[in-house]
Amino acid sequence: VVLVLTTVNARGAPISARTQSTLTLLPIALFALFAIALLLREAPLPPTGAVAEAGVRIPLTANGLVVSYMAIYFAYSGWINIIYVAGEVAEPARNIPRSLIGGSLAITLLYLLLCGGFYEALGMAGLRDAGEAGSTTAALLGGDAGKYAVTLLIACSLTACTNAAVLGGARVGYAMARQGALFRGLGALEGEHRVPLHALWIQAALSCLLIVTGTFEQLMTMVSLAMVVTGTLTVSFAAGSDSTQDVLAIRNQGTAAGQIGSSGYTPGHNYGVRITRKADDKFELAQVVDGVLEPGV
Repeated sequence: VVLVLTTVNARGAPISARTQSTLTLLPIALFALFAIALLLREAPLPPTGAVAEAGVRIPLTANGLVVSYMAIYFAYSGWINIIYVAGEVAEPARNIPRSLIGGSLAITLLYLLLCGGFYEALGMAGLRDAGEAGSTTAALLGGDAGKYAVTLLIACSLTACTNAAVLGGARVGYAMARQGALFRGLGALEGEHRVPLHALWIQAALSCLLIVTGTFEQLMTMVSLAMVVTGTLTVSFAAGSDSTQDVLAIRNQGTAAGQIGSSGYTPGHNYGVRITRKADDKFELAQVVDGVLEPGV
């Protein structure tokens, strides 16, 4: 799956975005209909019975709380992913806030609908014993066919999450390379659609290595812990900074050749100026290309 999605992303952001929209919107629509059908259902479902065997009781310990928090943190981590591809978003000042706010509200609404539907179908005791509530409810409604249908939707949702990680993660490596934090080869845009191919394929190789050497639970815990640490450090450094920054975004729509900074001008990219206020009210002027500070500027 990682290799297939990397190949799709290597063909450019537009096809990757269309893939992401399909893999995201289809499960959301079907899960919403599933939840609404549960809420409107009048006849109660039979007791969970044998399907409740998946339920596992974990002792209330410090380690159990940390592991549970990691799973929750991982589940809520995707809402900011659009900022990783901000340089490739049309009208970012309008569309990025709409994505962040609208996406969060839509998923919150879907979550509440599903919780209400599962509660209506299983009750609190049934939810406690059900293990994975979606598959359990579907199995009670439609037998094995219903269970497999919901499992397929969950797999589709996980594929969408993986595609988002492939799309956004490579851009992070690309941006770090452009700023000198990784080797420069990752900071190159290649191909007809100008994508970070080196970053994409190195990311795919590392992902495959982790997949074949660890279990799902181990990988989820490791990734969640890494996100907690890096996210906390990012917020800490941002909060501790005494400088303020502003970016003047400039999109040159012309086609004539020109020279802008060290990168040169390529039509269709965002060129901007970053003005940073330093100590003693002095200002530093630097060039930004697709949201990334130009190296050596």
